[in-house]
Amino acid sequence: RPYPVAMASAQAKEGLEPARWQRSLLPGSMVDGPGADRSLRDWAVDALATMVSLGLGVGSLHDTWNQHGSLALVLDLILGVASLAALWDRRRHPIGVAAFVIPAAAVSALAGGAGLIVLFNAAIRCDRRQLAWIFGASVASSLVFELLYASSRPDFRDGVLIGILLFGFAVGWGLFIRVRRDLIAQLHERAARLEEEGRLRADQARAAERERIAREMHDVLAHRLSLLA
Repeated sequence: RPYPVAMASAQAKEGLEPARWQRSLLPGSMVDGPGADRSLRDWAVDALATMVSLGLGVGSLHDTWNQHGSLALVLDLILGVASLAALWDRRRHPIGVAAFVIPAAAVSALAGGAGLIVLFNAAIRCDRRQLAWIFGASVASSLVFELLYASSRPDFRDGVLIGILLFGFAVGWGLFIRVRRDLIAQLHERAARLEEEGRLRADQARAAERERIAREMHDVLAHRLSLLA
């Protein structure tokens, strides 16, 4: 009797465990918990985020090229490359990376795309208060950047409005992904709890079966002894 229950529990456990190729398509933190190594998906997302940030930064640098002096251009490139490199550590230190990238984006056109990715990352991994501070710092960084490089008032106004719209889109998308991940985590927790309950029921059924067999053996042995007596 206990064996079908145990087999069902084992089959349920095997069904809950993702295959190797499925694990590679999930974030490492969802598979092995916080602080886990990057999965194949994480490497691909990091590379894509770097390429998108680089593309946005190069476009912004091209638009503001004439406003850069030789020293400002060198500083822009240094801060931009450092910001792109910092994106690869945004999962472990979202606040620290934001504290570096957002001020850099205020004076570096190449770092502007990285600032957008940092805000998106904060929407996924930071609490509300931290996200509010990072969003406010991003808006302030955009204002400083437009004050430095906007050639006219309409350009300043349009640049600030576009920046705020992009920031809002990044925060909204990040919050959507955060809610989806929280839902998946809750479903995994519920499945693990059901699995544990199934294991406990299987252990209880196994113990009950052993007690039943022991009682039957005791009754049969007592009956044989009474017959012998």
